[in-house]
Amino acid sequence: MWSVGGTGTALRSCTRHDDDGVFDATKWVTLLYMPVVPLHRARYRLIERRSSFPGGRALVLHRVNDLELGLAGVMRTYVLAWVVAPLGLVLPTGVLGLPGIVAGRPEFAAAGAVLSSLWMIPFGLGLLLWTRGQPWPQKPPRASGTAFVLELRRTALGTGAAVAGTFVILGGSCGGLRVGVDWLSGISARQALIGGAENAAFFLVLCAIVGPALWIARAWRAAQG
Repeated sequence: MWSVGGTGTALRSCTRHDDDGVFDATKWVTLLYMPVVPLHRARYRLIERRSSFPGGRALVLHRVNDLELGLAGVMRTYVLAWVVAPLGLVLPTGVLGLPGIVAGRPEFAAAGAVLSSLWMIPFGLGLLLWTRGQPWPQKPPRASGTAFVLELRRTALGTGAAVAGTFVILGGSCGGLRVGVDWLSGISARQALIGGAENAAFFLVLCAIVGPALWIARAWRAAQG
């Protein structure tokens, strides 16, 4: 499976996986996460779950055997994606806002739109999970300590670069701002530079503490699948 910005191929109509990580799913051509053309339905086994920095994720799957595509499943996916999802997002706003528009009371229409957001937020989050191919198998075989160490090594360079970049952006901007404010306030250049260094040092210590903690936690989660 591959996709760029939700356009490419993805799995839909995934069943619950068994203890060996085996599940049934339909492979689709997708456009912005929306299913367009069904390719085939098959039984897959989850071999490995991989993560990459920052936030990337990939699944290594083994195609066990092919299954019948099934017109009913294809139509259900089409209806959910192209009918139910748009109506679920738009209909509550129309129902709650239309009476205010008809009555010539835009404030009532605005209030209805705000109330509809109470439904759209959880519905939209659920829709996002569904269009991205959920539910994936959640419990692949647990990795060993060796996999954890390898994940630490694999992500060390990217994590170090991210932490260093964060420090340069935050420490540099806040330190530079402190120097500029102090200098404009009449403080000597030396004292202004000392104040800027203090601000930068604060972010250096913060990054030195938080960065490794996030690196270890992320590597542990990736090693566990």
